[in-house]
This record gives sequence, C-alpha cells and structure tokens, in this order.
Amino acid sequence: ANLDDFRQAGTLEGWQTEIGARCEGNPLLMLGICAALAGPLLYHLQRQGGGFHIVGDSSTGKSSAIQAATSVWGHGEQFKRTWRATGNGLEGIAAQRNDTLLALDEIGEADAREIGAVVYAMANGTGKARASRNGGARPTKRWRVILFSSGELGLSAHMAEAGKRSRAGQEIRLLDIPARRTFGAWDDLHGLAGGREFSDAIQRASVTNYGHAGPAFVRKLLECGEAGDLPAALVTLCAKYPEGSGQESRAAERFAMLGLAGELAIDWGLLPVPAGAAHDAMLLLFDAWRMGRGQGQSEDAKI
Repeated sequence: ANLDDFRQAGTLEGWQTEIGARCEGNPLLMLGICAALAGPLLYHLQRQGGGFHIVGDSSTGKSSAIQAATSVWGHGEQFKRTWRATGNGLEGIAAQRNDTLLALDEIGEADAREIGAVVYAMANGTGKARASRNGGARPTKRWRVILFSSGELGLSAHMAEAGKRSRAGQEIRLLDIPARRTFGAWDDLHGLAGGREFSDAIQRASVTNYGHAGPAFVRKLLECGEAGDLPAALVTLCAKYPEGSGQESRAAERFAMLGLAGELAIDWGLLPVPAGAAHDAMLLLFDAWRMGRGQGQSEDAKI
C-alpha cells in the first residue's frame, strides 16, 4: 500500500452522474459517500475517528456501497482492503489513509479474537507502542480515519463465534447498520431493473470515474475559510437527533458528522442531491441503528 492508491480516472461529472446522484433515496449509498467525505473534517472538529459497519446477507449490495465510498478517494476495487490484514498491517494502512477513509470489506475474514482490539485502535487513532532493536521506543503510528466496513455478521456476532464478548466501547466505535432496505441495500433503483443491476452499475462506476470527489472536497474546505465554524455547525446538527443515553449521543454525533460532510458537499456542488438529503439519510440510519441494538445502554440490554 502506498500513496498510489489515491489515483484518479474519468471525471468528477461522470462520478456525480453515476454515483453521486444515485445517493438520493438510498441511505446506505449516502452513508458510504458521507463516511468517505467526513475524514477531512475530523481534524477541524477535534474528533477521533470511528466506524460504520453494514451488516447483511451476501449479494445485498454491501460491497457496492463500500466501492462507492472508496471511489471518492481512489479506484473502487483497489482502495478498499479486507479485514484479513492483521492488526499490525492495518496500522500501516490506517496511517496512510490519515484524514480520509479506511474501507474494509468482509468482517468474516478477520481474526475474531483480535478484532475487538483492532476496532479500538482504528477508532482511537494510535498503533501499539513497540520497542526498536536497541530497546528504545519506536515512534507510534497515529491516524484519524473514518472506518467503513461490511460483513454478513455484526461485530458482536463475529466475536461471539470465537467465544469473545464485545464490549459496548467496541460496539460504539463500530456501529452496526442493517442492510435490510427495499431491494437488498437499496431503496431507489433510479430506473434500473433490480437491486443486482443497481449494484453492478455502482461497482462499474467506481472503477471508471474515481478519485475526484475527495480531493475536490478538501480544496473547497481550504478555500471556504469556514473550517473554524465546523464545531458549532456539528452541535447544531446533533441537536436534531433524539436525546438518548451517553452511548446513543456519541453515536448520534458520529452520524451528525457524516451529515455535516454530506451537506457541505451538496452546498459546494460536489454531491448532486437536494439540500438536506444527507442529513435526512443519517437521521434515518441512526434510527435503524437504535432499533437494531434495543434501547438504552448496551450493557443493560445484554443483561
């Protein structure tokens, strides 16, 4: 993995037509694009990263959502990684993806005994402390990334297979989002024949027109000179989420962060959907996440 992963092909306009515009009416597609765009905001918001994990049966379109997200920064296929990499390997990739997106397909390939620690590290942005050959401390890798992931199982179900119990702290760092929409992962097929055709179109687009939206978003962020206003904008968006437990308000803030990224992209003409569409999609998915985990604090629910 090297910086060659941040490659471009095709055009921004092509990407906007084939992926961007199709986010309208498709919350999971919107989630992928907003997750990809939220990375550059973490520094300005002084927030750690965290992740979203789409859970659903195979062939629902989860991988297409991942590739749509990776197409924001690079080649849809080549920019994503699988969970199969060890924790050490992922540290290197996360550091290289700093301030952008770490997309990991298929959680089932991860070592269920290791994954809890990996999720903590990815979200907290620090690698393990290691000694160099002469016994001194080697510099620890650091990063800020949004993690976007998929799998047939959620985090806790995957850990349970190895006899491990997930802790609420891990679950809140990687939020399970159910991929049960109208047509697999999708709701609005934008005139295509079915869910599979829609997924295929997204995958094709992600390897034809890619690598434009992310850099354009960063340029606009630098040009607008309003980076200092972002924390206040985030507080305003958070207030639109229902009041909940401490864990729920942390999750709400992460959804709001993605909504903020999406609304900026709409405002700047990068994401061709109506104003408010990103925020609305994140509110809807926040509700789906809450319903999926039961109400209240996760530890209480488990007891």
